[in-house]
Amino acid sequence: MEKTDKVATPKIYPKIDVPKLKPCDKILTSNEYSKDVIGAKAVNLRRLEELKEQGKIDVIIPKSIALPNGYIQDLWDNDIEQAEYYLKNEDSYPCKEACPVGKLSDYAENKMIELRKIMNDNGVTSDWVIVRSAFNSEDLPNYSAAGLYNSTLVPLDSEIEKRNNGVLYHGILNDVARSKWSKDAINSRIKYQIPDDNVQPGAIIQDYIGSNYVFTIYTDDNDGKLKIEMYDRYISRFGKDVYQPHVFSYDKKSGKLSYDSIQMTDAGVTFNEDGEIIDIDPIEEDLSDNKKVLEQVKKVVENALVVEKEFGHPQDIEGGIKGDDIYFWQTRNIVK
Repeated sequence: MEKTDKVATPKIYPKIDVPKLKPCDKILTSNEYSKDVIGAKAVNLRRLEELKEQGKIDVIIPKSIALPNGYIQDLWDNDIEQAEYYLKNEDSYPCKEACPVGKLSDYAENKMIELRKIMNDNGVTSDWVIVRSAFNSEDLPNYSAAGLYNSTLVPLDSEIEKRNNGVLYHGILNDVARSKWSKDAINSRIKYQIPDDNVQPGAIIQDYIGSNYVFTIYTDDNDGKLKIEMYDRYISRFGKDVYQPHVFSYDKKSGKLSYDSIQMTDAGVTFNEDGEIIDIDPIEEDLSDNKKVLEQVKKVVENALVVEKEFGHPQDIEGGIKGDDIYFWQTRNIVK
């Protein structure tokens, strides 16, 4: 084989400008979400609420509140134990905020008591809540940052309030805000020439819905069709990497909804010497005879198309089905 004289040209990634947020250290209710204070993810959530209030979509939007970057920074600035830990381990971390926070201080305890009260006053009352990243670098028109930053489930069903508050505090800072310093997030910033200081962590705290099924909708997949990937809730939480989803597609031109793939384990097939299948992992679930779920999927499609139209751009929507109810808990523009 002859050696080529051609030299591979490295891919050049566009430089992404991340808009800085206005200083704000107060807890925000959903009617206060704005791009210049908490970023696009929270604003998209508020827009879903508005579509629901206007009767344009027929799904449930879980209640939420948001913590802007100033609130997160205040927690960091007053965590004395974290500061002391950083002084002893400066060589291991790029900055103090990349260190894990320590035990719940009196200051943090009082902040969490205030936070829990505002959550309750605004309908965020589930035994479990989900703390989602809401960074200013997420869901931008040309850069989604999908999957770079963490979300975490926090149990609040214990009778021991201090434990609840400690878990919430650690979830906000250790699990979500510190994900700014994950390997993938750092590499993405390098690739797109985003200065570390331009990325400002925030968080959305939202009721967690223990759905029977969770789904992701791509309202305009690569083939121009709407696509749904759906998992049983337990597989979604503990085994997405080893399971294939239920896959539905909807042809916008013909109006045809099809069930393209059942949920099953990945690649568990055994062949004999003649290449014939002699064993295959069992199918986890086939929904083709489940009339109730199939009707709900049709309703999911109808609502997703409305969201796409109202946002004026193809959407990546996450949600779930619980009993008779359908939930949308976040949406973002699809960035290709």
